[in-house]
Amino acid sequence: MKALVTGVLILLLGALAVSPVLGAGSGKVGKEIFRSKCRSCHVKGGEGGDLAPASKTQMQWRRFMKKDQHRIRPEVWKGLAPQEMDHLWRFFYENSLDSDRPHSCG
Repeated sequence: MKALVTGVLILLLGALAVSPVLGAGSGKVGKEIFRSKCRSCHVKGGEGGDLAPASKTQMQWRRFMKKDQHRIRPEVWKGLAPQEMDHLWRFFYENSLDSDRPHSCG
């Protein structure tokens, strides 16, 4: 019984480690949001510098989504709906440097 409780706790902690901001967003929708709202500044030579999901690890994206929140231009962040944030987070997480399939958003 104790082993079962321990196993369940480990699974719950693992889920919590991944999901503090990981909502029910869609990576595919997040990619489109990134292209339409973020990519214009986040290109080589752009105001925000070249940035793609594979530019950061999952932990770095988690920190960005929870703490940084686009502090350089917060008005951009505040202009996003909560659902858009979920989609972006999913896109970043699924395509981060340490994910199973890192790639740029092209």
